[in-house]
Amino acid sequence: MVELIRRRPLVTFYALAFVLGAVVTAVRLLDPGAMAAVFKDMRTAPWHPNIISVFPRVIENPILWTGYLFPFAPTAAALVIVAIGWGRKGLGELFDRLKFWRGPVSWRQGLMVYAVLAAVYLATVAWLLLVLISREPNSGLAGMLARYGSTPLAIIGFMLVAPFLGPGGLLEELGWRGFMFPLLVRKLANPLLACVVIGVLWGLWHFPREVPAILSGNPAMLKGGSWGGFLLNQIQFIAGTIVASILIAYVFFKTGGSVWAAILAHNVSNEFAVGLTLFTKSDIAIGGITMDIDTPVKLALAIAIVATTGTRLGLARDAQP
Repeated sequence: MVELIRRRPLVTFYALAFVLGAVVTAVRLLDPGAMAAVFKDMRTAPWHPNIISVFPRVIENPILWTGYLFPFAPTAAALVIVAIGWGRKGLGELFDRLKFWRGPVSWRQGLMVYAVLAAVYLATVAWLLLVLISREPNSGLAGMLARYGSTPLAIIGFMLVAPFLGPGGLLEELGWRGFMFPLLVRKLANPLLACVVIGVLWGLWHFPREVPAILSGNPAMLKGGSWGGFLLNQIQFIAGTIVASILIAYVFFKTGGSVWAAILAHNVSNEFAVGLTLFTKSDIAIGGITMDIDTPVKLALAIAIVATTGTRLGLARDAQP
């Protein structure tokens, strides 16, 4: 087993991450309506979904532990693979990536990366608010704001804190960017190509989440509303994970390979899908294509990064990811 892991770390990691996610999904099928009930509760009594706020509901219904366990699968896989393959030394190197900045990156440079990330996030939130205000009185703005607080200061404060609490980034990224991505960059010698590969694999890894809806036999329960819509949604989702991988890679490299930078970039992206726009009328149409309001911002940023940094995406010539 040790020899197999050392010879095929990428394959063994991804296979284990996928299997763990599939097992968690199988457990969720024991009570497929539990997660749907949580989302219905969010719509009727707005509350912000995060790793802390969900916990009381987990205590009430243990099947909701799957909401933690599914995103934890990549990190669990990385911990198992590294522990078996490289032991304590490997785990130490993996956990070293939990520093906010690493290697030659100074604290000033590190803080600047996080400050820019926060500025881009808040600027996109401001654009969302303007769109929702223009679509009142039925845009869902009031319910969205209620999820963050009751006063302007509380709302802004919690919006800044929310990316630190998202289960997606917190529970996944030690696996994806802490373990898999550096190996891909070294193997392919092309950070942009590594982003495409991990973006596709990351997107496909989410597929077991759709199994409960598929097994229901009711296409209306699928994302997209029909089988054709479901397929299109999956293609768009994978395109989105590729774009997100480019954005995450840039902040990851600029902080010397910090998983925390990846966590926050991942959660900033997720915040729009879960906290800010889930129950709001915020979709926009550009060129006849309907998309989430943050999609054009992500695309523009990804294009700008590639245009200015090339295929290395900010990774210095003499640096290792």
